[in-house]
Amino acid sequence: MNNQELIEKTYLEATKGIKEDWFFSDIPYWYSYVVNLSKHLQVTYLTVVLENQVLNGGFHQYFANSYGQFAKETIDALIEIGAFKNQIS
Repeated sequence: MNNQELIEKTYLEATKGIKEDWFFSDIPYWYSYVVNLSKHLQVTYLTVVLENQVLNGGFHQYFANSYGQFAKETIDALIEIGAFKNQIS
């Protein structure tokens, strides 16, 4: 299994419990679900969502589609995968 296939498999596993109506609920089911995923599922979910949203419509889309509620967790996920190790200073 190559890296892309592994990411897709893990992302599907991470999202299998998400219910569509959570996106429109005042009760934070979606947030609770994501922050309680195991570390590898959470990291995969958050980084895939960030990439998909930013590539599709930019950071505006990421925040407009309510993913901004995961901003802190997403930064932590990016740190976890070493995304900032090669940053240009």
